[in-house]
Amino acid sequence: MNRRDLFAIAGSGVTIPVVGCLQRGSSNTDVLTPSPSIDTEAPADCGPAALSLSERLGDNPGDEGPCPEDAKPAIAVENERDEDVTVSVDIDHDDALTESYALDSGERVLERQAFQSVESGWFGSTELRATIQIENEPDREVVWPDRSCYRHAIAIVPDGLEIGWIEPLDGVGDIDHDCYTGDTVSFRLESLGEVRTVSVTIVDVCAETETTETVDAGAYEEGVWLSDVLTNGGVYEITVSVENGPTETYAFDAECGGLNAVIDEDGDLDVFPIPME
Repeated sequence: MNRRDLFAIAGSGVTIPVVGCLQRGSSNTDVLTPSPSIDTEAPADCGPAALSLSERLGDNPGDEGPCPEDAKPAIAVENERDEDVTVSVDIDHDDALTESYALDSGERVLERQAFQSVESGWFGSTELRATIQIENEPDREVVWPDRSCYRHAIAIVPDGLEIGWIEPLDGVGDIDHDCYTGDTVSFRLESLGEVRTVSVTIVDVCAETETTETVDAGAYEEGVWLSDVLTNGGVYEITVSVENGPTETYAFDAECGGLNAVIDEDGDLDVFPIPME
């Protein structure tokens, strides 16, 4: 069984299927493929992280060239129905994903290494086929015509399924350091001089929520990671306050990757993005 990361997202309500939709009750001989997407804008004051998976699906597989050597693209599955579902995904490819999930309404599962990418110099078919089984519904066969580096995605919508590819916010394809909307990222705090007490307040502008954490941060391995406190493509106001020291506010506006906060030996504070590799 492949390693997977489970995380919940806010329910997006009823979604009109627009990308590769196969209606519920269709014959199990029908094959679902990606179809052209419709651009969907995020709500005001929100980044693309506020969109559901089906609203971010596309029919663009990206660069037709080979993926980075030994890359293993990911598959995301999201339940956009009001009710919970049990779904199994069986990818028809050597050493690929075969897994079953019990997904709450609005829950998404991400398999980061779902199948092997196309090898350089390969001249055969590059399509990716899978069988999707939703409990108490007919089996559905889906096919992505190009087994590309981009993240492949399956959205379980009220009227059936939608599939497609997800373009990264940053990066060339689906390898570990690429940035994809909706993935959680972390915030690292480090004090290069003495250990300092630091408060971090994160305001989620879209969700209108606020959280504060206070930690003691040292240098290097004594630095502190606040794990999974931000989401790629989200909009946040982040205020870092050093006890008996400076305060700095950073606007994270639909960005990629996490953040660093570094207090130097003179007590000066700098908040900056963690660079993409």
